[in-house]
Amino acid sequence: MAMNRRSIGTASKSSSRGVAWTIGVIGTLVVLVNVSKCSSNSPRTPAEVAASDPAIKTLTSSVAAQTPPAVQPLSSPAVREGLAEMGKAFASEGLSGSMIYSQNCYDALSHAFSWRLLDTCGAADLKGVASVPEDEVNSIDKEIAYFQSEVAAARYLGATTGAGASADDADTRLAEIQRRVPPAKRAPADDSEIYNATAVPADMMTNVDDGAQAEAT
Repeated sequence: MAMNRRSIGTASKSSSRGVAWTIGVIGTLVVLVNVSKCSSNSPRTPAEVAASDPAIKTLTSSVAAQTPPAVQPLSSPAVREGLAEMGKAFASEGLSGSMIYSQNCYDALSHAFSWRLLDTCGAADLKGVASVPEDEVNSIDKEIAYFQSEVAAARYLGATTGAGASADDADTRLAEIQRRVPPAKRAPADDSEIYNATAVPADMMTNVDDGAQAEAT
């Protein structure tokens, strides 16, 4: 009997250690999964996007392969052109039209680089960023992802550094364009919303009428 008790005790301890080990492994896996999720959901910088996005890496290398001319100052007329053209594209075809304009602009830049066209594309992109609706719209999720501020900045920075500008100069150039982009305008409320916001509730109107009649008597 003593031997059986010792055997049972030994088996019980082994079982407990096995359960504890299994729980420890599961806990570690859960932590690793959560860390992975946090890492994937954490915001990326434009430099990180430029280094990892295949399309932007291709743009950068295509610009660099052209042996661009020496760095030129930011072109104010080009910035105004980009803002105006993107405004027209958005007014005509919404965010989808904006994305098409941006893609065509950078495609042209990848084949025939000029500093003026670069600034046009950059300004247009930032105008597109300002046009993204605040509420998520499933039908244009691809366009919304395209015009994320970090992604749009990465396109411009990638092309700028590919053309020979330093990272600091590229950041300064982008910041100057951002300074010139007008803030997004909210759509005005329609007449029914304005009426509903200012109308007096019906029960209050009834009370007012009753009070007026009482004063008259």
